[in-house]
Amino acid sequence: MTFLNPVCEQSSNAGQQIMDPISVPFGPNSTPIKIADGATALGYLFSLAEPHPDAGWKQYWLPLCLLYSRCIYLAFIKDHASQINAINSVPSVVNVMYMTSQQNLAAPQRPFMFGATIATYQAFSGDSESRERKKRTAAWRRAEILTPALRQRWPEATLPINDLDLKVLAERLHQLFVGSLKSWNETDEAYFTDLLGKAAEKFGEASFATAGIEQYMPVRPHRLLKGNSTELLLRDRLKRILHRRAAVVGAAGSVETDAKLASEILDLLIYYVTPHIFPKKSSNLPEVEYPALPGQEIEIRKYVTDWWDVESHRAAAYRKLQYLVDRFDQYNDPVSASYSGFCAETYPVVGVG
Repeated sequence: MTFLNPVCEQSSNAGQQIMDPISVPFGPNSTPIKIADGATALGYLFSLAEPHPDAGWKQYWLPLCLLYSRCIYLAFIKDHASQINAINSVPSVVNVMYMTSQQNLAAPQRPFMFGATIATYQAFSGDSESRERKKRTAAWRRAEILTPALRQRWPEATLPINDLDLKVLAERLHQLFVGSLKSWNETDEAYFTDLLGKAAEKFGEASFATAGIEQYMPVRPHRLLKGNSTELLLRDRLKRILHRRAAVVGAAGSVETDAKLASEILDLLIYYVTPHIFPKKSSNLPEVEYPALPGQEIEIRKYVTDWWDVESHRAAAYRKLQYLVDRFDQYNDPVSASYSGFCAETYPVVGVG
């Protein structure tokens, strides 16, 4: 079943599967390109011919795309005794990108490339190993093919975090800041426990009771993402932080010195410290919470800013973000975080670009 596996996957000394690609020349300048899966290897062979100067979609590219698709399917049929398993495992999309004759390039200089999605490997092994194999190949294609090409040709471009990953990562980041998920550093946990604990005493329920508001329902920081009216506001703040960090890293910038990222984190901490007090009408929280008491907003901002101005506190906040990266690197978690390399366009966009 050779075609089911990434063609150059080998086991490390520790028994882990690693990608060990082959390097082949591509394009008029024989630029080296790395290939580590069977469908892409076949797409590379389809991408070596010199097209006719007037090659069009219906007369040339579409028939080749269909032939490429058929060849991939037949390769899976050959590897399987069961045609049903072959259908489940075959790459689901093939793609070709090319320059048309209108680009005024000589035919040998007009790049084109065929590509395909990653095979699912469902027939090769159980679901868990299948997902791991798929993630590993997708992560490799993103890290070794797509990201370097983006940085070389379009330094300002960054790969977005997909929606599924963003939801999971936002929830993890929230848990890290409020202490319900522990990171590697116990000292960091103490910093944030101290920040939120003293804030609850200084700005919390007692302040509202003193102001004469007796029937209230406070929402602690760890419950702000539990589906009440604070969820959307908090989730938006968490996502802005994740997007900004990804943009800074994608542009090869410094996370610790980026003023906009620091501002986003400060805004999140202020939101946590601000008391979220609701009228006590029922077990279901109403849509509108009590506004901050007079003067509280200024006090809260100063309280959080003073905390943030301590270098060790800022470093702890940045380590929370780094923990999410470390968790993915070491445990491939969350599951879908690497799927930007899954697409059929991964190799064509690099080959043509």
